[in-house]
Amino acid sequence: MSEFVYADNWKAIEGTSLAKAKIREKLVDSLEKEHLLEISRMLRNEGFMPKDFILSEYPIAGVYVCQALDNSNYFTVAYDSNKKELTPTYTTLKCDENRNNTFACQTIAESIKKTEC
Repeated sequence: MSEFVYADNWKAIEGTSLAKAKIREKLVDSLEKEHLLEISRMLRNEGFMPKDFILSEYPIAGVYVCQALDNSNYFTVAYDSNKKELTPTYTTLKCDENRNNTFACQTIAESIKKTEC
């Protein structure tokens, strides 16, 4: 990633379009900006149009809940500080035996398909 740090200002980034031009013009240099640009690339690489998605929630630093403008799909991407990479995740209604209900997955499409809540 980069030398930037978290700006930690959820009010400034929630609602941001995932189109690269919108991210670049709206956000100050920060890890959030770098992460959203990477999520935009991830969307495009999977055949989605980034302009059709916004960041709908930023619950904690490094966790990005994104939603389609038409509310048809949403997904979550989290920054894994150990691996130093963004990873799509999904959340289930029930917890596993370790009381976890959020799990890493391979793609945004998989996150969309498996997310229950």
